[in-house]
Amino acid sequence: GVSCSTVCSSSQPPGRCQNDLLPFADSCTTLQAYFPCQAGCGHQLGPDLPAYVDDPAQLTNQQCLSSNLAVISTCAASHR
Repeated sequence: GVSCSTVCSSSQPPGRCQNDLLPFADSCTTLQAYFPCQAGCGHQLGPDLPAYVDDPAQLTNQQCLSSNLAVISTCAASHR
């Protein structure tokens, strides 16, 4: 996966990920506004959430994942 920091810095215009704002993105509704979430939403734990999984090798492929505990999330983490 790709970290939030990488995605934000490569966007046009370039942005910046802020760890303290990740809790605002950590919901299925918010993720569905920006990602297709073809396989729906799932809840997991980890510093790499929220995330959209685009990897056919993963059981969670095409799911939007949130934890509702984004206080442990970091902009540098990426989903594996």
